[in-house]
Parts: sequence; C-alpha cells; structure tokens
Amino acid sequence: MKISFSHFKLFTFIQQLKQLAFPLTIVKLIEKSYGGKPYIFAEPTKEGRWSFGGTILYTSNGVYSEFNTPIKLHDRNMDLEK
Repeated sequence: MKISFSHFKLFTFIQQLKQLAFPLTIVKLIEKSYGGKPYIFAEPTKEGRWSFGGTILYTSNGVYSEFNTPIKLHDRNMDLEK
C-alpha cells in the first residue's frame, strides 16, 4: 500500500496526539485498513460495541494545518439497540 504525503502527516499528527497526557480521555482514535485504504475513526473509551451515529470531529482553526480530514465518531452504543 502506497501512503501519500498527506496520509503520512495525518499519521504523524495522530501519533503525537496519542503521546499527549490528558487527565480525562473521553474518546480514542483507532486506525484500521479497509480495502487497502486507511480508515481512522474515534470511539468512546468506555467498553462497548460502537458504530457511527452521525457525529464528525473536525477542526478548522489552522493550528494543525495538516489535520484537515474529518474523523467519524462512533458514538452509537449498539449494546443498547434492540
């Protein structure tokens, strides 16, 4: 799989985020590969079966100009679905 420069910069940014020490971590970033393409999403740190519920995480303040990809938040708890 060939990784473009923008994917490398996003990967580097995510690695930097993972190294930060937050007193309370609410969501975690997860990296998977589907069909040979990277898929990055966030889900709550609470254990459960989570799926995408329509919420997207995104920033446009320019602090991290390389981070311009919206991230889907898997916030729908499938354990509660009947």
